[in-house]
Amino acid sequence: MSSSDKLRLKPSELEKLFEYLRYDETSKKWKGKTEAARKTGISRPTVDKVLEMYPRGMPQKPKKTIPQFVDKYEKSEAHKKIVASYTDRATGKVSTHGVRIDTMGLELYLMFGHTDPLTLDLKDFLKAWNDPMFADRKTGTIAFDKASSIRVIMTFAGIDPKRYKELTTKGIKREPQKKAWYLEEHEVLKFIYGINEVDTLVFSRVGFEAGGRFSSTVLTTTDKIAFELGMIEMKEPKVSKIEERYFCEATMNFIRQYIRDFGIIGKLFRWDYAEGEKRLLAAGQRAGLFRYTGEYDIQEIRVKGKVEKRRIAVTEGKKTSSHLMKHTFVSLSSLHGFGLDDVSEQTGTDPSTLKKFYLGVGKKKLKGLIQGKIDYVPWNEWITKTLDPHWRTRYGQLKPLAQKVDGFASATGAMA
Repeated sequence: MSSSDKLRLKPSELEKLFEYLRYDETSKKWKGKTEAARKTGISRPTVDKVLEMYPRGMPQKPKKTIPQFVDKYEKSEAHKKIVASYTDRATGKVSTHGVRIDTMGLELYLMFGHTDPLTLDLKDFLKAWNDPMFADRKTGTIAFDKASSIRVIMTFAGIDPKRYKELTTKGIKREPQKKAWYLEEHEVLKFIYGINEVDTLVFSRVGFEAGGRFSSTVLTTTDKIAFELGMIEMKEPKVSKIEERYFCEATMNFIRQYIRDFGIIGKLFRWDYAEGEKRLLAAGQRAGLFRYTGEYDIQEIRVKGKVEKRRIAVTEGKKTSSHLMKHTFVSLSSLHGFGLDDVSEQTGTDPSTLKKFYLGVGKKKLKGLIQGKIDYVPWNEWITKTLDPHWRTRYGQLKPLAQKVDGFASATGAMA
């Protein structure tokens, strides 16, 4: 039995623990034990036991043996070209997109008898395109990621894939990935106390309970709020629709207090996407929900019909971007009695889209039928008794820090 088994810690947990620990050569002692315990959730006594077992730090992993064919492929012009094109200069690492293309390069190298993919001709690429090995199991035709990677390698080989209709990616559907990306209840509470501005706090609550996009929530105005109906008319610019979204009485009272305290008429939130995103990310960092690794990835995005490469900071954990509030609503409302049609009605999102991209939506009844019970706290009760007290507590902490900026309230005082 290994030391990690005795401690019941996974190797990945040990590695994370040592990220926060540092050895002081002067005192010959390990520093940062309390912080490491807090950041990883590993108890302080367990941290001490780990350091007893590994007084010199995490043991090095044995070096992996590289297969001979991989070693030969890495000397090919295809590999060199892909690495040169998709390596971030700041970190020296190949992006995830580049790794995917390089994997295809290796597959082509093996398929054609250890031949450099940049020496292949059109008929070779057509053969690979139609090979069952690269086919999507559902459609029987080439998978999108395989197709796009082959097209990149063709370009490096001096062949323009756009000239050949049989090598187009149009009509090839990408396999949607459901996102297990939402805040659980305890994480919502941590996020609430990570917020440092009154208007950001109100925005986060409205955005979460509305289940809408950032672009919809940020347009909320006082004239569209019907307190007696517990409803707000919210525009969804992306789909050019007006959605009637309903809220619990406790939430409406929270919004009413915000409007009265700061004398708001018109827009509730007076900042743009960039500012809002910055605030939400900062709140998530303070709450310990995610962190930046210091590394960067290169991603290709389409802007006005053109593909651009952008340098994106790599994170670990649940990155609290604005869209996270919608995912959180969809998953948590499903745990508190909402069916698929209910979620669709509140969010203004088609049921088929919800089922493709969101985790656990509308599954409560199905789970109850299979497991023999339907046990949940109704949404109104959960919002009113569990979350509302914390939203109000944080509001009370932030309100004294709010300052008037251009006639509108914006809290600028920092709180730990």
